[in-house]
Amino acid sequence: MDPIVFAALAKWPNVPAVYGWLRLNRRGEWLIRDEMVSHSALRDFIARNCSHDEAGRWFFQNGPQRVYLTLDATPQIWRYQSGGFSCLAGHHHELVEQVVLDEEGNCYAIIDGICGLIDDRDLADFANGFSLGAQRCTDADLEQELDRFDRDCRLNWRGSPVIKLLQTQIPGYFGFQCHPSAE
Repeated sequence: MDPIVFAALAKWPNVPAVYGWLRLNRRGEWLIRDEMVSHSALRDFIARNCSHDEAGRWFFQNGPQRVYLTLDATPQIWRYQSGGFSCLAGHHHELVEQVVLDEEGNCYAIIDGICGLIDDRDLADFANGFSLGAQRCTDADLEQELDRFDRDCRLNWRGSPVIKLLQTQIPGYFGFQCHPSAE
């Protein structure tokens, strides 16, 4: 987090939290009260100052105030470009711990312990990493895996086994809340 945030926390330690005000959509765009945040410096500041608590509630530390995030999908939205992943804060990652596929064909990557939805604009490039054993996976293979969603996944992504979860299972499986509220 930014030094200015730590200074504000020290100065005003007991500011009440806010819920339902800040949202992260499926494309990694921030919305304040359903209005898109268009100022790039503000978007970057929000992304740099996000964290989560022990209950799996993600928040933006706005100076001394925690603003809990409403998540349309996951706490992170990964862009997949040039064979690597970038996150909202601009960090570049290459080590993927797990790949998950849901019943709608959404792909998720777990990186540094954080579950993130792969931005839908990058799915075609991301899908090039799928394989069935030693064979590159075709579009028909992916369709077949989605059609047989109730069975174990036969896919690998760059050599690592892919798991299938229902979209409704994703938050609980990875320990985050999409719609946090005061405890």
